[in-house]
Amino acid sequence: MGCVMPFSEFAEGLKRAADNGNVKAFEALGDVCGRFGDSEYSWFKRAVSYYEFQAEKGDAFAMKKLADMKIRFLQADLSREGHVDFPKPPKICKLYELAAAMLKNLAEAGNVEAMIQLGDIYRPKVDGVIKPKKAKAIKYLTQAFELGSPDLKITACKMLADIYEWETIVSVATDNFTKAVEWFEKAVALGDFDSMCKLVELHKKAGNSAEAETWQRKADAAQAKVLSEVENILQNL
Repeated sequence: MGCVMPFSEFAEGLKRAADNGNVKAFEALGDVCGRFGDSEYSWFKRAVSYYEFQAEKGDAFAMKKLADMKIRFLQADLSREGHVDFPKPPKICKLYELAAAMLKNLAEAGNVEAMIQLGDIYRPKVDGVIKPKKAKAIKYLTQAFELGSPDLKITACKMLADIYEWETIVSVATDNFTKAVEWFEKAVALGDFDSMCKLVELHKKAGNSAEAETWQRKADAAQAKVLSEVENILQNL
């Protein structure tokens, strides 16, 4: 049993909800289309239009989301053309900078979602267009973990773990691996399945076969439990 739960299982339901005017649904569909760079897909266009409208009204979260979608589409398009090095378009960089300035004010006022988004802007990543600021990212994400709801805590844990996992690529320091494992384990403790899969990958890369097998068994058991619960629900409909 694997660690991937396909999006296709949920796509049709999202499409029906979007057809009925559910903004969150077409945002989700647009986000997925944005990741794959499908600019002709109607949900991508609808989502971009929505975020552009909200951004023009001064919505910092919409500005950040719009920049995310535009850079993902641009980079996916360039990848298909065989490019390896990606440009940092000034307009998208400016959008991130404006969003970060507004999100900072919200974060200082205690908005946990703003802390999460700032952490995402500043953390190191392959497709980042803003110069990484690791210390700032860790600061905001740690605050989000301390103050957030369970769902936001999980998001903060996973982003913090990703930061330290990234560091294991650029540095041989063992404390980066240890911290990545710790944050993924905290996410698991909060109920996150994907982090189990990440722990399997991390331990495999580190050559920790026994640990990788242990987490794989846990992931398989968790997935089997969820599938069993879904099957029971469907049988009782």
